[in-house]
Amino acid sequence: MFGLISLALLIGLIWLEVIVFGLVGGEIGVALTIIGVFVTAAIGIRLFRISGLNTMKRMAEASAKGLPPVMEVADGVAIVIAAIILLNPGYAPDAAGFMIFIPGLRTAIVVSLFVLISKFAPALKTGSRFQFSHHDLHNPHQGNGPADHHAPDEHSLDDGASHVTIEGQYKRED
Repeated sequence: MFGLISLALLIGLIWLEVIVFGLVGGEIGVALTIIGVFVTAAIGIRLFRISGLNTMKRMAEASAKGLPPVMEVADGVAIVIAAIILLNPGYAPDAAGFMIFIPGLRTAIVVSLFVLISKFAPALKTGSRFQFSHHDLHNPHQGNGPADHHAPDEHSLDDGASHVTIEGQYKRED
């Protein structure tokens, strides 16, 4: 079923791009239409670079304060997705990619996708041992560093997960 939905979505996106490309080409001409595709890709690369650096800076600041950079990671994921979309030729993907670069919108998209995926994750049964709670997304600045640890809840991606200890070095600076 998922394969048929994916195929229908892919065909619909290709059809949409053909229509948009034809409309833009009819208005501004073939040469400018093709040049426009390359210009939007170049702008997308530039936005990726600037937004990515800003997000990495915010991640470092949050980590330096002892806060988990959950929302910053969500923004980083959205920026990478937007850059990949913008590198695809066409005006419909460019419009979607540029919309994802809008700061508040990109965060909302990633949080919504996480909530959607977490609803279907138990049905996927990937065997993953990764656990992530909704508490981390909705209240990213509630904790005060590594000492604020909470037990896995009913939203973990694998209810039968073993408790794995990851060893490493830790230095607390108060």
